[in-house]
Amino acid sequence: MNESKKKALTMKLKTWFTIGIFLLAFVMLFNGCQGGKKDDSGSSAVTAPSNLSYTKVTNTATSTTTNIIFAWTDNSADETEFVLYVRPFGTTDWEVASNGIPADVTSYSLSTSALNEYNYQFCLIAYNGSENILSEPSNILAVNLP
Repeated sequence: MNESKKKALTMKLKTWFTIGIFLLAFVMLFNGCQGGKKDDSGSSAVTAPSNLSYTKVTNTATSTTTNIIFAWTDNSADETEFVLYVRPFGTTDWEVASNGIPADVTSYSLSTSALNEYNYQFCLIAYNGSENILSEPSNILAVNLP
């Protein structure tokens, strides 16, 4: 194989490798938060929250993040609470970071004292406890600590 064909093949392999890594990261990022449980009729009566965002609260003396304040748009009229989920970045299993966040609120402060990793993903669902229905998840946030 001549040198120009080797270079062309190398470029194609690098391109496909880069695309593969991007797709893997995309699948890992959007692997889905818990949620989307339907009622007996097959419809989800609880509308998902949207526009999930965050602000870090930092201790200026130690330069460490002490709290993460989450904010969102409440799109559902019939949730009984919100549930915030977390997972370390690059993993697939979601865990409950906080449940029992009251209905009709649009912000929540989470202490970072229990978080011992540096990169996390968070998402939020609305929950209707009387009908045992979960909304689809909000957008997924990537949060880097400290």
